[in-house]
Amino acid sequence: MKFLIQILVSFFCFLSPLLLRAQHIISFCGEPVPMNQMFIQEKLITTIKRQVNVVNLPSLRQRANLYLPLVERYLTAYGLHKDLKYLPIVESGFLTKAESGVGAKGIWQIMPATARGYGLSIGSGVDEREDFDKATRLACNLIRDNYQMLVKFVGKATWPLTIAAYNFGIGNIVNAVKAQGLTTLPCASIPRRACMCIKLLR
Repeated sequence: MKFLIQILVSFFCFLSPLLLRAQHIISFCGEPVPMNQMFIQEKLITTIKRQVNVVNLPSLRQRANLYLPLVERYLTAYGLHKDLKYLPIVESGFLTKAESGVGAKGIWQIMPATARGYGLSIGSGVDEREDFDKATRLACNLIRDNYQMLVKFVGKATWPLTIAAYNFGIGNIVNAVKAQGLTTLPCASIPRRACMCIKLLR
């Protein structure tokens, strides 16, 4: 994902000492990050080193200061954890017209089929994925739906898995969890892209 690293770069100064000392606890959505696992530490540090020189931090910080409080209000209204406000930074860097090579668009990087499935209009010069309000409401509903589907199909949901499902698709995550027999942090069998999403957000 083009902007997958931006949230980490933004908070690198805060995270870097913690990465080196596993006794410190980092959490996401109230769930502990397994920073004692060297694989996760190494992947995180490697990704930061590779991307740190290509991110425009002042510009990203300006957009984050504008959008983060707004996103947090939506999350509160939908009963979702406030830490999820960082997901748009990961997905798009809060660029409303950002578009991926596979067609995902907007600050939430919503795929066309997903947008239409949740009632957004695309076509004839209109793409409501660029509409902050409509896209954010869709994202909140999708995240909540993913969480509930994990509970339904694998018996338990975690926020890292829920976010991985946002990026990689709920069906793929459910299948991976069932294949591995875990519902926590299935690094062994979840495809690389979704697994990276889990590591960077946890």
